Amino acid sequence: MQFNPEPQTDTQQRRVLVVARHEFWSTVSRVGYIVTLIGMPIGLVLLTALPALSLALSGGPQSLTGLKDPDEITVIGLVDQASPAAASPKSIEWHNQDQQRAADEHSRGSKAPVKLDPTSWLDNRDRGGFQPAARVEIRLYPNEAAATQAVRTGEADAAWIFASDYWQDPAVAILIGRLSHTKWRVHPGHRAITRLVRTSIANRTALEQSHQQRLVKVLEAEYQVVGIEGEPEAEENKSQDSFTALLMPLAFGSFFALIIFVSSGYLLDSIGEEKETRILEILLASVTPEDLLLGKMLGLGAAGLLQTLLMALLGLGPLIILGSLTLGLGQLLSMFLCAALGYAMYASLMGATGAIASNRIEGRQTSAAWSITASLPFFLFPVFIAEGKQLAAVVLSLFPLTAPVAMILRLGVGTVPAWQLTFSLAAMTATAWLAWRFGSRVFRIAILMTGARPQLRTIWAWIRSG
Repeated sequence: MQFNPEPQTDTQQRRVLVVARHEFWSTVSRVGYIVTLIGMPIGLVLLTALPALSLALSGGPQSLTGLKDPDEITVIGLVDQASPAAASPKSIEWHNQDQQRAADEHSRGSKAPVKLDPTSWLDNRDRGGFQPAARVEIRLYPNEAAATQAVRTGEADAAWIFASDYWQDPAVAILIGRLSHTKWRVHPGHRAITRLVRTSIANRTALEQSHQQRLVKVLEAEYQVVGIEGEPEAEENKSQDSFTALLMPLAFGSFFALIIFVSSGYLLDSIGEEKETRILEILLASVTPEDLLLGKMLGLGAAGLLQTLLMALLGLGPLIILGSLTLGLGQLLSMFLCAALGYAMYASLMGATGAIASNRIEGRQTSAAWSITASLPFFLFPVFIAEGKQLAAVVLSLFPLTAPVAMILRLGVGTVPAWQLTFSLAAMTATAWLAWRFGSRVFRIAILMTGARPQLRTIWAWIRSG
């Protein structure tokens, strides 16, 4: 009977998976990991609740919505050249009369709701949004010039412009004077005009189903800051929501950078701990150094991904609610690919660094250079705000060691040229492969070393020897 040994590849894969499974479960079962996993949602909830509490203690939602007084009238201008796209004059008259009735009820202290027409689109939820006592009046203007002048003079707080080609291109422009875009999203006038327009379009019986999708487009309007007479002109007359422009790239850059740093940190601590306790001497009797390093990278990478994924889910919720999540699927996939390649690259480098160090503290000190290099784009974050087109942003996104975070920031800000994204991914892939190949050589030789840390000349000799 002839004995046929198992293919070496299958045996190696099993060893790697065993190490990966052990590292994953030993990490996620730690008290510190569980406390972080549970404490993070609680911390985010408290962080979200504190502004609301501060708002309530500081005199109500006027500071959030921009209204100076609960009874102040908000005037919203409307230019409807789409015959009609927004609302009929009768609907606007109903709305203004209902707002007047609501104001009268408030002044009398009455809590009983009054509805003008039970068959109309009106309901009592439209009265003010965050401020039940807020009154919103809608005024029709003949053209954009008249509406712009009304906003600039303060006659209207904002104006919605529906162009004549709205049914071909459902683009809506919102003219505002000085109110910030973020505050305008929670302004009572924004909710009132949005519900009026969406309901008016939906009530058109002859409207095709495909055209009803335009209701969503009402919330994707472009803001145009026209300024106020007597005040300095804004530097930018047309811009996207400032919330999106500033927070989105930073939030996504931080999320994917956390995958790199957290998982690499787990790997560094694991190697340092096992080296201090001499467990590595036992492990290396049944597994090769390369398989051990690869298994640790996979298992600890999965543990770090699980932890940061929860942060992403908790962070994306408010962005979706506020309508600020404007990234496409292609951008998100590219970001994830950059994070995966960045982790493979830095995990290999930190694995070799941990093997060279004699303990965890020394390993963290030695690996600080890698952490600073990877975090460099965050220190230069302002250069990425200009849609990532500045030379420094381009160079950082093409240099392999800074590319993971830098390219993620550029993808969060806007579109990246295809050749730059392709070059960056190719450079990161090549660097990750070289880091793994050379890092595993250093890991194999240095993992059982104790005493003084080897010099750079000695490490270079290990890399060259193979």
